[in-house]
Order: sequence, then structure tokens, then C-alpha cells
Amino acid sequence: MRRRIKMLVMLFLSACGAGRSTPEPPKSPQIPPPIDPDCTATLQWVGPTERVDGTKLNASEIAQYTMYGSLSAYTGRDHVPDYSFAIPDPYVMLWELRDLQAGTNWIWMTATDTDGLESNHSNVVIKEVSAHCD
Repeated sequence: MRRRIKMLVMLFLSACGAGRSTPEPPKSPQIPPPIDPDCTATLQWVGPTERVDGTKLNASEIAQYTMYGSLSAYTGRDHVPDYSFAIPDPYVMLWELRDLQAGTNWIWMTATDTDGLESNHSNVVIKEVSAHCD
């Protein structure tokens, strides 16, 4: 009987994530290119459903998405954006950016889980905006 109880406890602990001190961050959201009038960009994305290590991630574990934008060419993870803002609802998968600045806008996003772990940057989408929008 002891052996059976010990096995049940071990199964329970492994199902709870025993042995893993810190969860992995979420995988990156994915954004298709925007197709909109000139001064706006409506972005729709697919939120991550797993962490970097492949474990399942529920939408309820996502605290927010963060949208970033830049008027200079995106250079990677350390790129400093010209603007950013949080979308604090994990169930929102569509957002309209309005009054974009003239020029080439590089736009990307991240997902942050309820433990504060931020994903890598999503793919970058580019929106060209004519000068008449300013």
C-alpha cells in the first residue's frame, strides 16, 4: 500500500510542475500584415498557446499584450520603440492603431504572462503611411 501512495504523490507532484522553479515565458504572438486605409493599421493576432519550453499556456495565464512601434528600421530584441502601449485583456486579438505617423512604421508585440514573464517579439509588420496623415 505504501508503494501505491508514494507513486500517487509522485504523479501529483509532477502534474503540478514539481522540480521546475520558474515557468518559461510565453511564445510570441503572430501578426499578419495590416491591410487598411492609409493612416490606420488594424492588427489581428493569434495569441500563444504554449510556453517556450512547449508546456501548455492558457489564455487566462496571459496578463497582457504589449504593442510596440517604431519609425526606424527594426533591429531586433534590443530595438528601442518610438511608442508602446499595453492591451490588458488576454482575450482581445484585434486592435486598430489610428493616426499613425507618416513614413514606414515597424510594428511588433509581445505577450506577458501573469508571472510577469514577457515573450520574445512577434514577427514585425510594416505599414507605409503617406505624408498627408500628419
